[in-house]
Amino acid sequence: MMVMTSAPHISVMPTEVIENLDLKSGAWYIDTTFGAGGHTKLLLEHGVKVLAIDQDPSTATYLDADGVWRQALDDERLKFATGNFRELDKHAFEQGLHAVSGVLFDLGVSSMQLDEGDRGFAFRHDGPLDMRMRAEGESAADVVNDY
Repeated sequence: MMVMTSAPHISVMPTEVIENLDLKSGAWYIDTTFGAGGHTKLLLEHGVKVLAIDQDPSTATYLDADGVWRQALDDERLKFATGNFRELDKHAFEQGLHAVSGVLFDLGVSSMQLDEGDRGFAFRHDGPLDMRMRAEGESAADVVNDY
């Protein structure tokens, strides 16, 4: 597994996230789009527990890049699931969560994918026409050339 040393993304609206989730110390919250972990780290710093979900398996490399993640995983204040948030209930159940106090959906395009030419999302960099979060299923090139 490749270890990334710094997050290439800055989380948006951190103050608003904290204010609107009405955090309760020790309670479980779900970050449905972990990305580089900015919102998850913010939530952990405020004394809550987090189930972080991301459909891009490469985001899990951030868990090894920072001691904060390792400690939170060891303390069982953080759980991580690779998958889509449309299966939120499945991920929560598999991680042993039966109730949560809040869910964060940071919807929109991720600058992390747009900045990497080899992922196939970038329009500023040369790369394959891929556009898949995981390297499985049809790529955008397959759709464009075969449909």
